[in-house]
Amino acid sequence: MLKHILKIGVVTLSAYFIVSLGASNLFAYVDLIAVTFVVFPIAFIAAFLSWRYDAPSSPLMYVLGIPLGLLGISLGLISVFSGMSDFNALAPATAILLLTILYGGTISGLGYLWGGTERSQMPKIPYHSALICGIPLVSVVYMASPEDLALLLGSDYEALVLLALVVTLSMISFTSDPIVKRVTHATILVILILAILGIIDLAVIGANTMYADPDIYLQGMAKIYMSINTGLMIYIFCIIWSITAGVFDDIDFGKINWHLVEAFSLIVLITISPPSLYHFVT
Repeated sequence: MLKHILKIGVVTLSAYFIVSLGASNLFAYVDLIAVTFVVFPIAFIAAFLSWRYDAPSSPLMYVLGIPLGLLGISLGLISVFSGMSDFNALAPATAILLLTILYGGTISGLGYLWGGTERSQMPKIPYHSALICGIPLVSVVYMASPEDLALLLGSDYEALVLLALVVTLSMISFTSDPIVKRVTHATILVILILAILGIIDLAVIGANTMYADPDIYLQGMAKIYMSINTGLMIYIFCIIWSITAGVFDDIDFGKINWHLVEAFSLIVLITISPPSLYHFVT
């Protein structure tokens, strides 16, 4: 018990030092909605599985923190890009949404520090328990989603196309791996590809419009995040699925989450960055 208290104290003190270096106003990093979106599902799932199956909480914190934080960014940016035409308000709104990944990354880091290098094995759970774990995830997505379902999953059957692509890649991958592992890896591959294609699309839109039409540019951004959002929801579903299949510890979710952070860092940077070199030389 004393060891855990010391860990929390050291992490809290370290977080204070880091945050104080980033801004003069520490309250700039406080947002109740972002905290609820990230903390509530993880706390519910960890508490339920710990109570019902004596499952370790630290691996769940480590694995779920990053994707939930990124999902919060994706959902928020879809709403922002779909209803905003003022570029001056874009950066502040994006900064607020980025708080979800700050909280998600903090929880993930705490899970890693708490569990150490030797983590307890995750028990296999029945499907009805997996459905219970899915309730808080669906709840926060529903609360954070725009009123129009097309703004959540995209129009023109984009979500169905993405699902078909994930299924296709899963079928042609290594057959010796469990199906959940193949679906997980296929989903991450699709998300990474979509991030690259999205950046190319933004460059093309900017070049064609000379960045003179904010509506077209913002709509292009929203479409990118709609597709990635669907992929993130599939990935989070795969995390819960892996527990029911008993292969949670066989999938390197930490490495996968790092790839997600890389992809999102690049696309968010492109989203809020100045116009490209093309804009200045033409």
